[in-house]
Amino acid sequence: TRLTVDGDLNMENNVWYKAASSTIEELTGGKTWLADYLTSTDNFIEDPLINGISRTNDNGLNPTIAPTSTAWTRPMKTYPESDFFDEVTYMGAFGETNWALGWTALDFNGIFGDVVTSIKETPNSGAIPTAFNLSQNYPNPFNPTTTIDFALPATEYIDLSIYNTLGQKVVTLISGLRKSGSYSLQFDASDLASGWYIYRLKTESSVMTRKMLLIK
Repeated sequence: TRLTVDGDLNMENNVWYKAASSTIEELTGGKTWLADYLTSTDNFIEDPLINGISRTNDNGLNPTIAPTSTAWTRPMKTYPESDFFDEVTYMGAFGETNWALGWTALDFNGIFGDVVTSIKETPNSGAIPTAFNLSQNYPNPFNPTTTIDFALPATEYIDLSIYNTLGQKVVTLISGLRKSGSYSLQFDASDLASGWYIYRLKTESSVMTRKMLLIK
């Protein structure tokens, strides 16, 4: 905090969420550091809509950000003239791809979810769904990709996962906050064996399940 107040350390163009906002009297002269120093340098204090947050080996961590996250649209600093940096179109370390899958301890220890899908919102002419709904996937049977549509009448934390017939979770498709609206998700089951699977959409207030058949 002292480095920030004195101007020796600049933290600019970041998204901050659930950071401490206590007043540090002896360092800031009674000012709230988070509000008075961070927001004055193009920092933003808001929920970045990370798709899954977990610190345990429950396959619940997905550091990618939702399509509606403001990390996609907030202004960013100009990149330095260096080949070291990969230029991206979002704030933070992750966009729509979790590049830490397959080689990090987080993945090997089961903390990451096996997110193997792409998610997009379906345009609905501004209409908000009136009811919670999980549609039958199509095509069904399928090989190896299929589409799952669902609707949320309100903003909720959701979990959309696929289970085998023994009730064991085999993949987490979505784990995180989603705003009200209609969604369409494409699922690639190339890594799964042929057979029946159950996909479940769970929100804070509702649960719905359906069956799908993968034939290779």
